[in-house]
Amino acid sequence: MMADLFLRAANEVDMLAALTVAGLTDAPITVDIIGQDPARVVGIDAEGGPILAVMPGYHVNIYPTVELSPEQAAALSGVTIAPPANPYRVRFD
Repeated sequence: MMADLFLRAANEVDMLAALTVAGLTDAPITVDIIGQDPARVVGIDAEGGPILAVMPGYHVNIYPTVELSPEQAAALSGVTIAPPANPYRVRFD
């Protein structure tokens, strides 16, 4: 299995541009669009309600079924982020 990639750009237009330059708009990948500025639960307040934190940017996870070429990886280098400790969503095979 290829490594999952976690991507973040300023907005949807920038993300699509990076995916297009990398040649991934018609590639054998699964795309999970998280979207713009998603919020996640980071704790529980004194009343038992969720404490939310916004994750700035436009987030997309991709799950390649083939190894990316060095050129594709380079094209995504500006939007690739380190895998989060607690991803917003994960893939189960």
